[in-house]
Amino acid sequence: AIKVDNNSHICILFDPGAVATMKKRKLYQTEPKKISNVKMTLETQAMNLESAAHTASTFQAMSAGTSTMAKIRTEMGGIDSVDDVMMDIQDEMQMADEVNTAIGQTVIGPNIDDDELMEELEIMQQMDLQSKLDTVELGASRLPTVPTSKPSRYSKPEEEDLRKLEAEL
Repeated sequence: AIKVDNNSHICILFDPGAVATMKKRKLYQTEPKKISNVKMTLETQAMNLESAAHTASTFQAMSAGTSTMAKIRTEMGGIDSVDDVMMDIQDEMQMADEVNTAIGQTVIGPNIDDDELMEELEIMQQMDLQSKLDTVELGASRLPTVPTSKPSRYSKPEEEDLRKLEAEL
């Protein structure tokens, strides 16, 4: 309420209920911001917990993988065992090659000299060439004879007409 005193001063009187209402209003105005901050904090915490759970399961998977790899390596006997197996494989492959070579050898029949085979092949090729040349020579005797006179550009009736015209001139 407003009151004017004797000296013409305006005095404002405060109602205690109005002051309490103003305080409540201020509290209500700041409440949504507080609630929003609390929600953000809770969401951040939930994301961090989820991330930590993923990290823990990833770590457990990596640890299990490492343990399994170590177990397999131990069961294999280490690098020395692998080297031994590889050497055994090479020995077996060499042995198999030797067996294949032994099986592939000619046991029956004469031992044939490559130089003799080459000479025989050369003789056969010469005989084949001579046969082809003989065929060409025989074919050449069957060719038609070459004409001795110059061929005419006109047919026989045209030539006769041409001679008659030349005689008249």
